[in-house]
Amino acid sequence: MNLERDKAFILDALIFAQRIVDFTGDMDEDIFANDLKTQAAVLYQISILGEAMKRISPEFKQQHPEIAYREIIGMRNKLVHDYDNINIQLVWSVIQTNIPELIAQLETIISLQEP
Repeated sequence: MNLERDKAFILDALIFAQRIVDFTGDMDEDIFANDLKTQAAVLYQISILGEAMKRISPEFKQQHPEIAYREIIGMRNKLVHDYDNINIQLVWSVIQTNIPELIAQLETIISLQEP
C-alpha cells in the first residue's frame, strides 16, 4: 500500500465531487436536464472521480469501507462504456444524495490522515 498515492487519489476525488456540487448548486432537476454543457461537465467529473477511486489500493479500501467504491467505479464504467443509455434523472439523484455524502466521507478520511 502506498499511503501517499492513496491520499492523493482521495484528494482528487474530493475535488471532483466538490466540482459537481459547484457546477449544479444553483440548479433544479429541470434546469440540469436541459443544460447540456453542465451535464457534460458533471459526467466528466463523475468519470474521473470513478477513475480516482479505481486507483486506490485494496488495503486503503479495506480500511475505509464506508466509501461506495464499487458503485462509484460502476457508475464511471457505465458513463464511459454505455454512454448512450445514461439516465439523467439517476445522475441528478446521485448529485443530490450521494455526492454530498461522499464529500463528507472524504473530508473525514482526509482529516484523519493529517498529522
